[in-house]
Amino acid sequence: MRIGIFPAIIGRQGGGVETYEASLVRALVRLNADCEYHVYCLGQPAVDAFELAGENLSYEVLRPSARWISIPFSLPRAIARSNVDLVHATFVPPFRCSVPLIVTVHDVCVHTHPQLYPASIRVRLNYLVYKRLKKFAHIICPTQVSKELVIEHFGVREDRVSVIPEAVEPEFRPVHGDQLNAVLDKYGIRYPYFLFAGNLRVGNKNLVRLLEAYKLFQSQFGKEARLVLTGRRSWQSHVLDEAIDRLAIRESIVETGWLPPEHLPALYSGARALLFPSLCEGFGLPALESMACGTPVIASNLSCLPEVTGNAALLVDPYSVEAIAEGIGNLFQNNSLHAELRAQGFSWVQRFSWARTARETLAVYQRVLDA
Repeated sequence: MRIGIFPAIIGRQGGGVETYEASLVRALVRLNADCEYHVYCLGQPAVDAFELAGENLSYEVLRPSARWISIPFSLPRAIARSNVDLVHATFVPPFRCSVPLIVTVHDVCVHTHPQLYPASIRVRLNYLVYKRLKKFAHIICPTQVSKELVIEHFGVREDRVSVIPEAVEPEFRPVHGDQLNAVLDKYGIRYPYFLFAGNLRVGNKNLVRLLEAYKLFQSQFGKEARLVLTGRRSWQSHVLDEAIDRLAIRESIVETGWLPPEHLPALYSGARALLFPSLCEGFGLPALESMACGTPVIASNLSCLPEVTGNAALLVDPYSVEAIAEGIGNLFQNNSLHAELRAQGFSWVQRFSWARTARETLAVYQRVLDA
């Protein structure tokens, strides 16, 4: 089987989607040496970010570097030249494809929560993905919630959508001692602290309410615990700054920016808890990454997060500042609850592996070719 893969985000500090692209390709290449994988990349940084080579793997860098030219024009030609049996687009599909096309639809948040996204993002994803869903040979979703929304909102047949969960790399494990302290010192982080991890998108990540809840927590428990925000800023950065200044909490906030993946396990490990009260998610990888590092999670009780976290997280109403603050306070002062969630998290995260994700993805490839 000759498989073409088009990863659109890797090499761009793209958060969970970038992690998915990198980890899936690595797991696929390790899984089956009989398959050939041809990866179409939007620039050399994408190739470099995979950190992967193999006899059954080849890369093609699309030219020119301008995405708005490469995706509609260069990519279809590259697919035709490479003589692959099918193509898997892990985020944005090509405009034309001469072979069966499988697309990963991580979420439909832009469609179900349009008020949380800029018009430019809404228009692009509606045009590139959502309006074309019925044309794809198969759709992969990371959660049952996303699958049901794809079927409900876009009329796709159920047998053409598969749920394949994402996972956590083995590097995500508890970090202690000098290794932990070296990373915290690098970013000026002191104990105790709570952590938010993910792209700093104010809308779907619910960051303003998170900051308001943290301020309310401070008023009840003092200013001992800091809030660390890690991730690349995205649109509406001014709203984040305005909220921090309005709440007068800037001295209690540590913002690290985008972090190299090798630093993340330490930041998770040192945190009292991960705060993840998103309004809408496709999967929510930081929740599983935090559990794998032994750090409890406070997550939203909406979207896919109850499905992804099972009974191993403290779920709160993301629209209630008071509920989020109460959750933070509970994990700050209740050591028994903290230990219980830590143990449940370790157990729950064992259900997920990239090897499983690769096996189930490969089965979809075979099913499409056999149809």
